[in-house]
Amino acid sequence: MTKEKETRPKKLTTEEATRKVIECFVRGLTRDHIVEHAKASKWGIKGKALDDVIERATQRLIDTGAALSLDTEVGKALSRLESLYKAAVDAKETKTALAVQKEINSLLRLGEHARRVPIPAREPKSGDRPRLSIAK
Repeated sequence: MTKEKETRPKKLTTEEATRKVIECFVRGLTRDHIVEHAKASKWGIKGKALDDVIERATQRLIDTGAALSLDTEVGKALSRLESLYKAAVDAKETKTALAVQKEINSLLRLGEHARRVPIPAREPKSGDRPRLSIAK
């Protein structure tokens, strides 16, 4: 009679575990939840080794964020939104076009900017007639 070998889950490499921890962070999991998830998913990493993987994943996310250019990302987002706006207008989807325009306004913070920037007062030139006259 042959005895079947019990198959154990394969222990993740440090790189595989780091990628999984990054995925967990992206999904909004906390460190404690990640530790629970690693145990439940049988990653085969625990204790100090898992702490090191979490630290490595955290540093990788920080490095990725530091390498991003805000101007580039805003430019890409704006280009995508403008493309969606054009497609909505071409398809005569007014509600969609309006929703996309609201996103563009939000991205560019147009509403905030418009409320903060005072409209410069125009000095009347000699010979200008008043636009409104007050009746007496």
